[in-house]
Amino acid sequence: MVLTGSRQINQKASAHSARATGSASRKPRAKLGQRADSSIGLKTSGEAEVPFGLLALFIMISDLLPLDSKKQALSTGVMLRTTASRGCISGNFGINHSSNNPLAARRSRRARSALISEFRDAFYILWLLAAPGGAKAPKARRVIAARSRRRARRRNRWPLRLAGSLSLALLGPRVATAQPAEVLTPIEMFDPDSGDGVRIAPGFILYPQATTEFTYDTNIFNRQDNEIDDVFVSVRPSLVLASDFARHGLRFEAGGEIRRYFDIQDENSEQYRVRGSALLELGNAIDFESYAGFSRGIERRGTAGDAFLSDQPVVFHDKTAGFELSRAGTKLRLSAAADVLKRDYEDTSLGGVPIDLEFRDVKILTGRMRADLGVSDKTELFVEVGANDIDYEISTTPRRDSHGYSALVGVTHELSALVEVEAGVGYIRQEFDEPGLSPANEFNYRFSASWTPKPVWRLTASATRSVDPSRVQESPAIIASEFKLEVERAVGDRLLLGAEAGYLEESYRASPRQDKLAFVSGSAIYRLTDQVGVFASAGYRDQSGGDFGRSYDGFAASIGVRASW
Repeated sequence: MVLTGSRQINQKASAHSARATGSASRKPRAKLGQRADSSIGLKTSGEAEVPFGLLALFIMISDLLPLDSKKQALSTGVMLRTTASRGCISGNFGINHSSNNPLAARRSRRARSALISEFRDAFYILWLLAAPGGAKAPKARRVIAARSRRRARRRNRWPLRLAGSLSLALLGPRVATAQPAEVLTPIEMFDPDSGDGVRIAPGFILYPQATTEFTYDTNIFNRQDNEIDDVFVSVRPSLVLASDFARHGLRFEAGGEIRRYFDIQDENSEQYRVRGSALLELGNAIDFESYAGFSRGIERRGTAGDAFLSDQPVVFHDKTAGFELSRAGTKLRLSAAADVLKRDYEDTSLGGVPIDLEFRDVKILTGRMRADLGVSDKTELFVEVGANDIDYEISTTPRRDSHGYSALVGVTHELSALVEVEAGVGYIRQEFDEPGLSPANEFNYRFSASWTPKPVWRLTASATRSVDPSRVQESPAIIASEFKLEVERAVGDRLLLGAEAGYLEESYRASPRQDKLAFVSGSAIYRLTDQVGVFASAGYRDQSGGDFGRSYDGFAASIGVRASW
């Protein structure tokens, strides 16, 4: 979690680019599936994934056999007392079965007590089944722990085995293979200002968050000459409304950024986003997730979208929608997804002269399929294929419409509980509608790794390649290659230090332009309370655009505070 001062250090990597193909580097994080600044989906790690119904079913099945033995003991005691009563009535006063069989009497009393306990546990388990998802796991653990301390004698185990086999056969698709215990380090447990949320209705929790940051930048326009420095403040409120149903899920996200400069007020900007998603658990380990969203953003200075020195930042609007269908088996996981992005640009001006940016308006369709096959407890093989179609609303010369596909074959391997690696290689091909423009045939790759050499250290690395639609008329597409290395160090449970280094190369098709950006940054986050944290960051960036691109460098430093509820 490295904060890049003012988010300008790594601005190209996060400048609202609409990637047609490419990266999905998996970077594990602990906790906070509902964080307001999180980008993960509806599913969260932890107890929410445990098939609690199956667990409760096994507990109840395990009660069948002890109940049988307790019933026999109880019946024996009842028969003895009944026989004694009949003996009294018939005049056999010399026989007292109850006093002559103290062992049977004690067994009868214990059987009655155990029988009541078993029924009480059964009702408690049924209550847990109906309880909200978040309340199940800790209560279930207490039930199991308490039951495991009981030493009830069990006979005739074949009914239990038969019932267990039948349960596995019926509910097997939801059962995952045994996994090694997850190693939680202080870094994974570290959550600066993580709020617990506010329950606003049954089944719904609201997670609000707010960040205020002051940033000094030595080159706010990212120019090679005539550099201008300034200080600006950004306020970033956000919220997540998430459900905690036992099954299915709903999620709504909203956030924004208000940026105000102290001197160059023409650079002031407002951005916002809203997004809603729904998860349907269809059974047999099949899930369907869909989403739709709308956002208003700006092209960061110095990025591919900032092709000229406009009077104000270039503004665009994104409309997005998509879905993903997945099935998780014990060995094989399958998924298929499709997305659509419609991006429209607002007009801007240069020296007071209006400029129509309608030629940038674009629609991007993407689809992908992935299969993961587990060959062992620690190794999975995967195959991923994707396709895209880029369609600009205004035809230009050269024509910029294109379509293409990508393929990856790789492996995900857990070297140990502290090291996980995913590596894939493949091929990218992008074909253009412009006659005479040869297709782009590129080597495709994806790499991500996470290593925790010590409990307080974590290192992550990633490498990706993707196709990015161009925002300049002379080029139809950009082939982007990105490399990142991040180091985190936890100092106690309140301070987290981080450093990041990266390199981004953008090659413009049908143009000799090639931009190469290198950046480094460092950050420190200190948690004042469980809900409030302060942070500071600093970083340096340097881009080389050669004879046809844009070259610049700059330094930025920021301090801020963030609060969650």
